[in-house]
Amino acid sequence: MTYFVLFPRRTFITVSTPGGGGLRLSQAGLSIKPPPQTYSTNGLAHVKSYVSRLQTSGKKRSSVIISTLDGQHSMLLIRDAGQTFLSISADRTRQDGQERRITAFFGRLGMITVADRLSSYRNIPDGLHTWHFALPEDGEAVSQLCISIFGLRFSTNGL
Repeated sequence: MTYFVLFPRRTFITVSTPGGGGLRLSQAGLSIKPPPQTYSTNGLAHVKSYVSRLQTSGKKRSSVIISTLDGQHSMLLIRDAGQTFLSISADRTRQDGQERRITAFFGRLGMITVADRLSSYRNIPDGLHTWHFALPEDGEAVSQLCISIFGLRFSTNGL
C-alpha cells in the first residue's frame, strides 16, 4: 500500500523531541534527526571516532562540535570540500591574554591560519577573534591535536 501526501511548495512540518532529535516532513520526503550524542564523562575518548566519521562523510560540508557539557568551552571541526579545518575563538572582551596564548601555541606547532577574522561579540565590535587552521588527513593526528588543545585550553592556565 502506498500513501501520497501533498504539500505546498516550501512548506514543511517539523517535530522536535526534548532530547534534541526530531523529524521533518516536506515535499522532499521524511528526514529524521537523531539527538546529539552527549558523553557526561570521558567524552574525549570518543574524539577519534567523531574525527573518523567527519573525515569519511560523503557530504560536501559537515562539522563536529566538541564542547564542555555546560557549553562554555568548545572547538569546531569542519569538513569542507574534502579538507578538514579546526575553528577556535578567543573572547577579546576578557583581555586575559588568550589571543596571545592561542597564536603562540599554534605558532609553535608550525600551523598557519587559513582564515583569521574579528567579529562582534556581546554587542562589542571585534569582540571575538576566530582562527581556522587546515588539518592533516591523518585522523589519529587530528584526534590527538584536538585532545591536546581541549586539555590545554580549558586547564587552569588556559591556552
